[in-house]
Amino acid sequence: MDSVERAVALAKLAGDKLDGKEPEKIDALLGKARGLGNIALAEYPAIDWTVTNLLPTGFTIFSGGSKLGKTWLCLQLASAVSLGMDFLGNADYPCKKGDVLLLALQISDRVLHNRMEVAGILGDDRCSVLHAFPRGDEALSTVRRWKEMHPGTRLVIIDMLEQVRDRDPEHENTYSVNVQEISKWAQLADELKTTIMGTTHDRKAVASGDFVHDIMGSVGSVGSASTLWSLKRARGKGYATLFASGWEIIDQELPLEFDKMTAWRLCEGTVETNKLTRERGEILDLLNEQDEPIGPRDIADALGKAAGQVRWLLSMLKKEGYVQNPSRGLYIITNKQTNKHANNTNILTKSAQTPSREGDCLFVSDVSEGSGEPPKASESDKGRQADPPDTFDDSFPEASS
Repeated sequence: MDSVERAVALAKLAGDKLDGKEPEKIDALLGKARGLGNIALAEYPAIDWTVTNLLPTGFTIFSGGSKLGKTWLCLQLASAVSLGMDFLGNADYPCKKGDVLLLALQISDRVLHNRMEVAGILGDDRCSVLHAFPRGDEALSTVRRWKEMHPGTRLVIIDMLEQVRDRDPEHENTYSVNVQEISKWAQLADELKTTIMGTTHDRKAVASGDFVHDIMGSVGSVGSASTLWSLKRARGKGYATLFASGWEIIDQELPLEFDKMTAWRLCEGTVETNKLTRERGEILDLLNEQDEPIGPRDIADALGKAAGQVRWLLSMLKKEGYVQNPSRGLYIITNKQTNKHANNTNILTKSAQTPSREGDCLFVSDVSEGSGEPPKASESDKGRQADPPDTFDDSFPEASS
């Protein structure tokens, strides 16, 4: 078939469509267009929150590095929703009480039991646990059937999402496959008017600085979910940040601390305030281990921080009475024997720094007041890490033997 014959054939095909019902379909579609002013004046139902201001109904992707505490947080969330309690024990995030299906596909009943016992996490039979689940479309049908059997179900947690996905390994990260598969879960969550949360891992590549870009899989996965959570923690450290973003929530960064008696809890203050407190605590820890005064450069080398930043922090600590400067350029902790530091952050315990509620994380008051901003790293300090990377060994108590 030459080019002329091909053109004639295409023209005939187009004519056939125009002579048929194609124009009617197009007109019907275009007739559904709505004015923006009409949308602005319309009234819509209030957002249906599972965790007020943090987790609405719909499909949520919860990402984070391997063994950094996602399962602990999922267990706490399941407990709080099943009991109608505040998430992370904070009154700003009350949970709407309802049935919960927890797909704990990586840990056993024994591990769940021990974690609840260790951290004082309450249990309720409104939360049901399964350790095996089908994949692909059968997984979707099974969740739909569960909701029919338990109409009060408010939350379904899939830990991990990869264990219920049925994909061709050769195309698992393609945009179209991720959009199609995640969209099915999103549509199911909307259909059931339920929150469905699937946990997944961050990419193994170096963190990009934007938690959304770190989520494993193509951008199709991220774009198809209504809500995104991400847990960032330096491995081996007891503090973390929970990032939350979505179509119906304001972007949030929640500073968390892990306590073996209470699991994750929300700290008072901002992420920046708590970060500064931890940096001070690291310096005080190091000074507490020294028998002789040491200088900022030695502290910076030991902690992997910029010397200029360490000097600024030392000046603030000296001003507030935590350290002394017995000789030029050298520092030692004040009253060393009475300031023994227990857990890397709680040495900052002046009476003026009493937490607003019992159990809150300690944090210093606005340390920037009258002190300006911390100095930028000099050329000689470039390359030093201001904070430890998210690549340390897990230090959380493991319940399995």
